[in-house]
Order: sequence, then C-alpha cells, then structure tokens
Amino acid sequence: YECDYLQQTDKAIINCQAKVQFEEADQKLLLHDCTAEPAASSKVAQCLGCPEKIDLHHKELKEPLIYSLSKANSIVKHNHFFIFRHLTFATKQVVAGFRYKLQFLIEKSNCTRAEFKVVTEECHPMQEKTEVLQCNSTVDVAPWRHERPEVHVECETMVTKSVARFKRPPGWSPIRKLKPLNCPSIPWRE
Repeated sequence: YECDYLQQTDKAIINCQAKVQFEEADQKLLLHDCTAEPAASSKVAQCLGCPEKIDLHHKELKEPLIYSLSKANSIVKHNHFFIFRHLTFATKQVVAGFRYKLQFLIEKSNCTRAEFKVVTEECHPMQEKTEVLQCNSTVDVAPWRHERPEVHVECETMVTKSVARFKRPPGWSPIRKLKPLNCPSIPWRE
C-alpha cells in the first residue's frame, strides 16, 4: 500500500521509534519513543540592506532624532527655535553603517535665537500662533568611525485645515431630536 506525501509546512513533524514483538497469534508493543520537531517555517527571508520600519518609541532613535532636530533648527530661518512635537515614521537600513529615515513634526517654541544659543529645557511650545513644520531627515551613522553622523533634513510648513464656522439659527441644538420627513413612498419608523 502506497501513501502520498502531503506537504504541509505549518505542521510539526513527529518521529517515532517502536519496538514490537510479533508472535503467531499476538503482537506486543515493547517500547515506543516519539519526539516532535518544531514546524518548519515558511517565512521569507528578510531583504538584506532594505529599509525596515522601526518602532517609533525605540530608544535607538533618540540619537538620530537629536541630530535631526539640531540640523532642522540650523536650516530654518526663523527668529524662534523649533522643538520636537511628534515622530510619525521611522526606518532603519544597513548600509556602510546605519541609515535612519525619519519623518517628524516640530513646532515653534518660546525661545528666540536672540535669547538662547541652543534649545534648552526652558523652551516650550508657543501657546498662540504656533507654527508646525513637517520634516524628513536622513541620518547616516557609523559608530565605529567615531565621527558625527551625516544628516540631511528638509522641512516645510504644515497646512492646517481651518474649520468653517457659521451662525446657527435660534433654537438649534446638536442634540435635538429630528423628526423624519413625511414621505409616502418610504415607510418610516418612529
């Protein structure tokens, strides 16, 4: 009797060895030992040298982000310094070192360039008329060279959508109960 082999890579392989004693009228199982091997993985190997998304809260991003913020403040021609607001995207790529691509938001702070030489802990977001910039940066790091990372940053003003306001009629309330229109062709339920 022949059995077909069904290839199922997600199933564990179990190897069994048994010692059976055959006699004329009877069979006895003397010994058996089965061991399961982990299931073969069907995952595709990662692309070596390709950018990989990295967790936005990973501590590894702290240094590239600090260099990116410093570079962004050096290229933005503004009377105030900008401070970090939010990291929106990050990848890491293995090249001749590590290449981080970051996308983040920075906002205008209360610290002016006339009063401060660099951003300090005293710098906070402006309460009114704040400006937000969206920045994309590429940071090349090779720690074994003991050199400052190479940083490229581009920032542009974010377009904020303004909400149109209109005067509501007297007695209007967003929580009032609306009655359906009386339309003879559509059965309404109340």
